[in-house]
Amino acid sequence: MRNFILILLLIPVYAYDADVKDKLEFGGILGWGSPLGFGVEGGIFNTPHTAITGGLGFSMSGLKLGIGAKYLLSPEKMITPLAGVYLSRSSGLSNLNVSVNQDAAVYRIDPALLLTLRSGLRFQSGFITLSGHVGYGFVLSGGGSEYLSGSDSEDVSRFAGFMEPGGIEISVGAGLRLPI
Repeated sequence: MRNFILILLLIPVYAYDADVKDKLEFGGILGWGSPLGFGVEGGIFNTPHTAITGGLGFSMSGLKLGIGAKYLLSPEKMITPLAGVYLSRSSGLSNLNVSVNQDAAVYRIDPALLLTLRSGLRFQSGFITLSGHVGYGFVLSGGGSEYLSGSDSEDVSRFAGFMEPGGIEISVGAGLRLPI
């Protein structure tokens, strides 16, 4: 599995094209299940179609750091479909206070490694980009929640599980494409 992930992430590196115009992209991303949570992201386009990205952010499962690759179907068009893969690591949270309907408990969310497969649309006007993504984050390791103290009610336990990393992604991003 690790070799497969490494191959997916390295394909754009070997497809380098020195004639790409707007090589750098910087921006922000946020949304449910986003590989970076609420974060910032930068990328470099190796070809007009492919980019390697990386960023950091914060989510309900802690600080996140990730790298990825994306493919734009028709980068010359104002609106184009995109597909990507993202490998991210969340730091986890300790002593997380969870309160639901007068019940409160303390939980810990373990650090996790996630692989997110995503698709979406990118809109570009000039150097400004907007994108929307849907995808799914597969937990490769860690990420579970553990009850530490307080009320052990089903509602509190369900909410703590709801905060665990992985699952459906629905996110948006905004950025700037810059020539170098």
